[in-house]
Amino acid sequence: MHYYFIDTNNKSLIFQREMSEDEFEELYKHIRKITSMRMDNDRIQSVSQEYNELLILLDNLDKARSLYDYKKIQTTLSNYLFYFKKYVDNWETYLARTFGKKSSEFQSFKQAQADEYDKYMEYRIMYRLRNFDQHCGNIISSVSHSVDEEGAKKHIVYTQRDRLLAQFDEWKTDEIDFLKKQDEQIDILPYIIQFQKCIIRIHEKAMQIHFNEDFFDSCAEIIITANEFENEEDIRIASNEHEMNSDFWNSSTQKKLNLINLDVKACKELLKMHIRNNLLFVKVLYHGEHFDKLLKGCATPVDIETVDKVSSTESISVNGQQMIRVFITLSLDTLAMCAVLADSKFKFKEIRQIEENYSKYIKALCKRF
Repeated sequence: MHYYFIDTNNKSLIFQREMSEDEFEELYKHIRKITSMRMDNDRIQSVSQEYNELLILLDNLDKARSLYDYKKIQTTLSNYLFYFKKYVDNWETYLARTFGKKSSEFQSFKQAQADEYDKYMEYRIMYRLRNFDQHCGNIISSVSHSVDEEGAKKHIVYTQRDRLLAQFDEWKTDEIDFLKKQDEQIDILPYIIQFQKCIIRIHEKAMQIHFNEDFFDSCAEIIITANEFENEEDIRIASNEHEMNSDFWNSSTQKKLNLINLDVKACKELLKMHIRNNLLFVKVLYHGEHFDKLLKGCATPVDIETVDKVSSTESISVNGQQMIRVFITLSLDTLAMCAVLADSKFKFKEIRQIEENYSKYIKALCKRF
């Protein structure tokens, strides 16, 4: 197999250089981590799509023209709950098979669900309504139409409390007590909105299986590799069984290229997210226009006095927090600076690891400085 770096800017294919098989295999180890993360992140896509579709239908109820328009709301709600259950089951199966049911990854996902279950009655009610919808009947009982004081049309989608209690026997005691305190006609939308927030929090916790030091190291390695080229965010890898020389391009046979996305833009955003999430204990300071373009949003701009202070000493107090300078890059010509400070409570070995990690992050994000 032959591998090539290509620039896909302006939807064209501009070959940059060939890469060896060893070079490809080394880089592909990093690419696989990003691909795996993206695949897991897409697990929530169907749930979110049905949720958004449901909100659109509710917002457009004043345009409803037939019974079908109203039934579509119930159908979309059913689909939403179906995809939620599929989402949970698929995650659990994947985690159990990959890491084992006793693993921290599996247990963390179960705990994420338990946290929402314990904290939000809306989550519990909607969780039960998924089974109600599947085994008993439609959740939605009626839709009301009214006009508020300002003349705007208002629509509320209701579920009937007593029917839920009478036709479904899976309710827990505290859920029954909660429902009995509600109005006979329950506005279901606030429950759905809170339920979706719970699902998003569960998803965010589930995705943490990816976001470790090895993952962010891979993000940096991908960016650094792409930084060799002018348009790093447009760089892809093309592969083919045949060498793509003049004979290949001049032949009359159909040409097929396998393209692999380096996802450089996503890697940059992920690195910046990681830096932001750790600002309490590891601070990135910068000065100068060059760094402002590349680090804005994940690092803190400082004045020239702070540049002098940071460059002249390794022990620095930042808003009363004692910090140790672990990394600095400084241009004497422009006085542009980027420095990484770590909380002084870190042990020596941890400081050295922070230096190794962040020097690579800055090298990746601040191309050719």
